[in-house]
Amino acid sequence: NIIEYVTIASTGNSIDFGDLASATTYMGGLSSSTRGVFGGGYISSQTNVISYITIASTSNTTDFGDLTVARQYTTGASNNTRGIFFGGSTSSYVNNIDYITIASTGNATDFGDTLVAADGSAGLAISTKAIFGGRRADAGYQNVIQQLTIATTADATDFGDLTGNKAFSAGACSGTEAVQNESFFAPDDIGLFAGGDRSSGGQQSTIEYIDIATTG
Repeated sequence: NIIEYVTIASTGNSIDFGDLASATTYMGGLSSSTRGVFGGGYISSQTNVISYITIASTSNTTDFGDLTVARQYTTGASNNTRGIFFGGSTSSYVNNIDYITIASTGNATDFGDTLVAADGSAGLAISTKAIFGGRRADAGYQNVIQQLTIATTADATDFGDLTGNKAFSAGACSGTEAVQNESFFAPDDIGLFAGGDRSSGGQQSTIEYIDIATTG
């Protein structure tokens, strides 16, 4: 149930932040500039619990609300206002997409559906768009990249493909607005997918990138 933190601008080991309410695996995570939010996962079975911390202080998690469906391996992504929990699995894969308003507490609300029921996508987001790459579904590991417009509610749409079929990558991005706030200039919103696992070929070391503003 351990929560740890680092100061991103420096290097060094992580430091204890606090504790989750229960020891939990396979959660989805997302944040605003002030709040970190964790949803779903597995305790003794799949859980629907959403909890949060205030990033600037150290403490244990506080209850936020519940997902619409208890599940594990859900994927989180967010802008500074709205958080998304994407897909997941129970005894089978689910296609649920939920959203929350990060600054408030309460149960998640249905956003729409993923293209197919699946788990294990990697998530990232800029202020307007959330992207989810790869997945594990009944048909196996797949290379599909899906997108959402965060401010609306709708089903996911196709963005393009990863370089190969895989799931459980890590997602990260450098949005133009975030980079400019640090007195740099970035011509594009770049999303990264790092590592992952393939049904054949095992763990992957590949890092690949997309231009979030376009599809492809």
